[in-house]
Amino acid sequence: MDAIDTAPSSSTTGAENGSRACHHAERTTTTTATVGHLLRPRQWPARYDASVSTMMQLRAWLVDSEPEVWRRLVVDPRLTLEQLHAVLQHAFGWTNSHMHQFHEKDGTCYAKPGPGGIDLGFGTGKPTIDERKVLLADVFDRPKKTIAYEYDFGDSWAHAVRFEKMVESQASAPDRRGGFRRPRAAPMDR
Repeated sequence: MDAIDTAPSSSTTGAENGSRACHHAERTTTTTATVGHLLRPRQWPARYDASVSTMMQLRAWLVDSEPEVWRRLVVDPRLTLEQLHAVLQHAFGWTNSHMHQFHEKDGTCYAKPGPGGIDLGFGTGKPTIDERKVLLADVFDRPKKTIAYEYDFGDSWAHAVRFEKMVESQASAPDRRGGFRRPRAAPMDR
């Protein structure tokens, strides 16, 4: 997986190491999203430097689930909401086989436009903003801001996504091909 890695945090116990199942108080994993094939340097807006030194730490959770199902994501603030959708699909194990939308408390809705650019509306009363043109840095303009992410309108899997804080980047800078170099790992024991 070039684009998204799921790495257990130091608080993960050995039995759950690498698990992406439900999270309980004693188990946490951190999903770190780097943007290799999702975001090429030619797509980066001019106002953002090509090398990012800080990343956004987000907490996403499935609303009204018992036990709570959540993921911590560390993502590049230059991602679009469309790219965040891809990260959330991977982090929660969804199959990207249904429609989705993001929306804010004020009714602002972000989604991919329908065929021919038709505004699908989704009943918010406001025009839908194209998620492919909106950067995370523009949506999450302050810590603790939370937006909703709804996946599969039939089953209505409602998620909340909260911006926790900016963190130092642990990824290396993009290489000439637009991908990210990974630090070398120690060889496996035999």
